[in-house]
Formats: sequence, structure tokens, C-alpha cells
Amino acid sequence: MLNLMVMRHGKSDWNAGAEDDHGRPLSGRGVLSAER
Repeated sequence: MLNLMVMRHGKSDWNAGAEDDHGRPLSGRGVLSAER
């Protein structure tokens, strides 16, 4: 049996100053969209 997992990413805060994607926090809009 095959499984398909679809994930959505949230919008990150580009002004946070983190150099990599994993260290960058979510923006307010990203938090709201990630909760859906």
C-alpha cells in the first residue's frame, strides 16, 4: 500500500536575521496558516 503525506509550510519572518531556514521563526501569517 502507498501513502501520500502532504505538508504545508508556513510563511517565515525574513527580518529575524537567522541565516538558515530552520532557525528563522514563523511570521504572524505563517503561524495562522500552519495551524490549519
